This record gives sequence, structure tokens and C-alpha cells, in this order.
Amino acid sequence: MFRTWSRLSDPSKAAITREIASYVMQMRKDCVLHKIGALYHDSDGEVTIGPIVTQLMFMNGRRQSISRNRGPYRHDTDYVRAPIDVQIADVHFLNAMPSDDPNFNEGVFEDDPDTRWRASSLIPMTFAQGEKNAPFRTTLLHPHLSLDNTLWLTRIRSKLPES
Repeated sequence: MFRTWSRLSDPSKAAITREIASYVMQMRKDCVLHKIGALYHDSDGEVTIGPIVTQLMFMNGRRQSISRNRGPYRHDTDYVRAPIDVQIADVHFLNAMPSDDPNFNEGVFEDDPDTRWRASSLIPMTFAQGEKNAPFRTTLLHPHLSLDNTLWLTRIRSKLPES
């Protein structure tokens, strides 16, 4: 994909960038949501927001046994807090595990003070305390907009019939 991009002229790159930016702006304007999560179809075929399905929420090894809040989240504070809660639960899980267990990871203990600081200090500093009571509003956006999938989208669009 990168070779394709490098062969494009500057005006072509600018045109693609403007087109993708217009899609992002349209999604931000027209796709207002009141929860954070993944999009699903419900039993009536309507689009609904449900639990997140990202790698962050599906960890392997010992973390498979740690329960986690996958949403949907009613506020961005809850979304940010969810992976921090997994880290804290992991420390508790490791405390009960013998250090010679193959799943034991001492590095988690080293990260624990930073994790707890994020939970106790950074989140309250970043998000206003009264914000949870305010109506929540977020927009639909692509979780990993990169050169690879941008060119893929452009290639698909070029194969679509003109409307």
C-alpha cells in the first residue's frame, strides 16, 4: 500500500486526503451517539450499541479469567476506566498466584503504581466531576484510520458505480 501512495502525485494525495477528511467530518456531524461501544444489529435489524470488541478487551493468558466491563459505556470516563480496572484486577490476581507459575508476570507489579495513579488522579483531572450527570454525546469514528485502510477504501470506492 505504501508503494501505491508513494507513486501518487501530490494533487492525487491531496484529493484523497480531502475526500477521507470529508467522510470523517460527515460522520462527526451526522452520527451522534449517546454511548460508547461497538455497533450491532438487534433482533429487529436496527443498529444498536453493545459491548466493545477490541484486542484491549480480549487479552490472552491469565487475563482471560479477569472479568471486565466491555460496555456499552454511558460516559467517556467509564470507557477510559475499564482497561485501568483490568490492570488493577490483574495485580490482585497475581498476588494470589505463586511466583513460579508460568503465567506470573512481575512487570505488572512494576506498572501498578502508575496504573493506580491514572485511576485516582489522572481521570479526575481530565474529566470534570459533574460531567457524568450531563447528557453524553460522542460521534462515530474509525478506530484505526491509517494509510493501509485509507487506500483500501479508496480502491473499493473506485470500483463502485457512479451515483
